[in-house]
Amino acid sequence: MKVLHVTTGTGQSVTMRFADGHVAVHEVSPARPRAVRACAGGLLIGFGLAAVAVNAGDRGITGLDVALWIAVALTVVAAVGGAIWWFLIERSDRRRPPEVITASSVVNARSTADVTVTLELADGSERSYSAVGHAGTLLSTGFSRLLAVAGEAGAGPVADPRSTI
Repeated sequence: MKVLHVTTGTGQSVTMRFADGHVAVHEVSPARPRAVRACAGGLLIGFGLAAVAVNAGDRGITGLDVALWIAVALTVVAAVGGAIWWFLIERSDRRRPPEVITASSVVNARSTADVTVTLELADGSERSYSAVGHAGTLLSTGFSRLLAVAGEAGAGPVADPRSTI
């Protein structure tokens, strides 16, 4: 199961992929949302300018339609640039090796009502992940399944009455 739009305790955006006995945590570059906004914004502005350019040509306003079509071409080029930027960032993010958390390395886990899952690992480190909405439900479900399966196998987290997952 893949969970998008998860935030770490340090504020880094990550994507989590749950599999049997482990979860892979993939970092998401902070520039990726900006690239998507640049692409989508260029397309919206381009379509809006194209609609105005068509109407300017129909109304007989000389010169305005040509200027608007040039602006449309520039915004479409900017949108294509944003799409290429997004593609390059996405490819770079996929090539980065993920952090893998195995169920056997989790000593304690707790969850809060605002869907923040905190894991205490065997090496003494602590990881915190939070998500909102449907992503929060998937995050909580993914960790509960991961730790429940590990608990059944006997290699999972130590039973702790404070754990709510």
